[in-house]
Amino acid sequence: MIRIQRASTVPPVLTNATRRAEHERDYLAAPDDYDSGTLRFAFDRDLYGHPTVKAVLVAMQHEKCAFCESKPLAVSSGDVEHFRPKAQARSSDGGALEYPGYYWLAYDWDNLLFACERCNRRQKASQFPLAAPRTTRRTHLAGIVGEEPLFLDPASEEPTSHIGFRRHVPYALTPRGAATIGGLGLARSELARSREERLNRLFDTFRIAEVFPDISTSAKTKAARDLANAISDQGEYAAMNRSAVAVWRKRIADGQALDDL
Repeated sequence: MIRIQRASTVPPVLTNATRRAEHERDYLAAPDDYDSGTLRFAFDRDLYGHPTVKAVLVAMQHEKCAFCESKPLAVSSGDVEHFRPKAQARSSDGGALEYPGYYWLAYDWDNLLFACERCNRRQKASQFPLAAPRTTRRTHLAGIVGEEPLFLDPASEEPTSHIGFRRHVPYALTPRGAATIGGLGLARSELARSREERLNRLFDTFRIAEVFPDISTSAKTKAARDLANAISDQGEYAAMNRSAVAVWRKRIADGQALDDL
């Protein structure tokens, strides 16, 4: 997971506040029913999931999932994900679903991300753990003041302050890092295998670019370009790539052999 620079211009389809106002009026008319889940909000997917919204998210995230950094578009459509769940939320590990969710943020640009279907639907789903249990109703009147989410929001904070890598495996630097890795399945076996394969290729690229002396200039130039792309924001698994390259460069600087990962 890397820091995402959110596009400053809000997609025009999200600037109409009519649907949000309707949800807020509906809640105030029957708060107990919405709190119990007896009544549910009818969210407009055509707004938050509009093609223009998704296109901006995909572009600003370099076609990568906000959480696992995989590039899903080759095999699936990917999802417009709500960081704070819109319909219901589970605010503690193993806790019950709580109603309503963050309904007033359903069309809020700052609450939307692009995510792969595995991270969004199977891992995160309605999970939104908090450092402290809620003591008040979840409403648009109270907003999110005082909330301390455990999941990291890569569009508003630096994930690498909380999550590190040992080779292709992420590890927690903080409790929030642990919650994010566990809750989003960032160490799941399929993802780990994909990262490991990428790391093996990156190691070969690194050695051509920065280690082997008897390589043609053209090969070194291409390898250097590929290495730069891998550690840039657009690189798949950039957080892992950056961590690995930093370790390899330190080994070289310390005069150590670079004969394995």
